[in-house]
Amino acid sequence: IRLGLCDVVLAGGSDMLCRVVYNGFISLKITDESPCRPFDRDRRGLNLGEGAGILVLESRIFSENRNQAPRAYLRGHGNTCDAYHPSAPHPLAKGLARAFDSALAQAGIQDHELAFINAHGTGTPENDAAEGYLFSTRFKGVPFCSTKGYTGHTLGAAGGIEAAITVACLNAGKIPANAGLITPDPAWEAVPVSQTTEVYGRYALSDSAAFGGNNGAIVFEKGER
Repeated sequence: IRLGLCDVVLAGGSDMLCRVVYNGFISLKITDESPCRPFDRDRRGLNLGEGAGILVLESRIFSENRNQAPRAYLRGHGNTCDAYHPSAPHPLAKGLARAFDSALAQAGIQDHELAFINAHGTGTPENDAAEGYLFSTRFKGVPFCSTKGYTGHTLGAAGGIEAAITVACLNAGKIPANAGLITPDPAWEAVPVSQTTEVYGRYALSDSAAFGGNNGAIVFEKGER
């Protein structure tokens, strides 16, 4: 779109459950038979889910010609790979932090300007520890939550679904409780919201982390509706 090659692009992902993937995650011992508990002290693993999330991205001129105010603006993105471990993130979230740096730099904003963060928050010990460390050391005071307690981890669909949720929450001016949180982990100062919480500001960030040390972050600005 920025290069003028396209006026409109569909961006997102979809995924569905299958026995191979389901049993593969069980073999890694990172699933929880009970509802997952992102960022909880006693978290044991993730729940798998399925679904799809698709966003329509369009140029400003195309949007104006349709006389349709955008729900949000995609202001920045970041993609990194920390190459720390085949299935675990760097414990100090070094790769994820660089993805945040890139997304925020493109958006032209500072950390404190974020209204909230839609965290990856799988409910696994390693993932939540890395994010918890990053949020505690760098994003103190910025509200955050994981929505995987509602959707499960939808794998290839997670980024698209959570991007759509981020836009919806940004426009609603509130984020949902971090489902499954009972006992906050004392290892971090930052604690996800435990109830529906009003948020203020024009910007929000959604992040994703994947096997192979891959990290992604996108920054949205509230639309004109």
